[in-house]
Amino acid sequence: MKAGEDARGARSEKPKKLGLCVLCGLPAAGKSTFARALSHRLRQESSWAVGVVAYDDVMPDAFLEEASARPLPSQWKSLRQELLKYLEYFFLAVINGCQMSAPPSRTEAMWEDFLTCLKDQDLISSSALEAQSHYLLTKTAVSRPLLLILDDNFYYQSMRYEVYQLARKYSLGFCQLFLECSLETCLQRNGQRPLPVPAETIHLMGSKIEKPNPEKNAWEHNSLTIQSPACTSEARLKLTDLLLTALENPIKYVEENVEQKETDRIICSTNILHQADQTLRRIVSQTMKEAKGSGRAGSAAMAHGPSRSAACGIFPDRGTNPCPLHRQATLNHCATREAPCPPFVFSSRMLSPPGILCVPPTYLFLVCLSSLEFRLHEGRALG
Repeated sequence: MKAGEDARGARSEKPKKLGLCVLCGLPAAGKSTFARALSHRLRQESSWAVGVVAYDDVMPDAFLEEASARPLPSQWKSLRQELLKYLEYFFLAVINGCQMSAPPSRTEAMWEDFLTCLKDQDLISSSALEAQSHYLLTKTAVSRPLLLILDDNFYYQSMRYEVYQLARKYSLGFCQLFLECSLETCLQRNGQRPLPVPAETIHLMGSKIEKPNPEKNAWEHNSLTIQSPACTSEARLKLTDLLLTALENPIKYVEENVEQKETDRIICSTNILHQADQTLRRIVSQTMKEAKGSGRAGSAAMAHGPSRSAACGIFPDRGTNPCPLHRQATLNHCATREAPCPPFVFSSRMLSPPGILCVPPTYLFLVCLSSLEFRLHEGRALG
């Protein structure tokens, strides 16, 4: 089989559609069953080349000498990164239309399990030049849209982001599927397994799991939550649309200008305005923590914290009063009940300290806090 020639022919016609799908959720949520069903459906209905890489099938036996032993978190992280390197070598071969080579540094047992995974799904040929550590891609892998489904818990956002970085590096499609399942159901299913995961592990993972958050993280916008075990017809349509969108819209790779980035960092670190902004941010953060710890209302606690004094010290005024916030409060002082407190007025001197043309957002935030403090004090006095 001349897989390399087939690959080059496919690449010459049009860019190949390649994608990575992260399938995440608690242990025993039904991810592996769902992945196999999805893979079968996509092959039948869409004629895609689909591969399911189940981390549980590739990693543990490669690392553990004793079946009862369990690796440390740092060892798991190392194994996960190694598996991503294997995936990178596979995609490099598909993109370049060549044979897949073996990484020079690898865990042999884990690499063999990875190869078996690809062979069983007709992605690399069984008749390979394995003596030379080169592996032929199949016609299926090089002539059709290709989607790899990564089946694991991926309970931390950082774990999924590593996959996203790989997709971005090679302009692959990327999407996420979160399989929602109640903790009770997961524990019940887990108890029926031949080799169950410790129940405390599932409880701990359930308390720490970070679900995809497209509203917070732009890189997670191609995400979908599906209820387990049921997958409605509506969910199937959304899923198909998600996968098509990912393949049709690969992540655009933007090469970083490391030299320019370092130059900008140096400029920022030596800029007085930047330094003042960073200091104010730390002060506000610390004050908010103190307010939360004391149980007082956030705004009142922050008004009595060090924020205003720090602002006065960083942005001194030329007048007799070293703090423009204090002087402004004095000017707007309300002496009687009949004279309601006027709105707090920002003076031009306050917003434009000598020698500075613009003010960080945190400084304006502190000005607002000082205004709030003034109103609180006046309210007490009038009351």
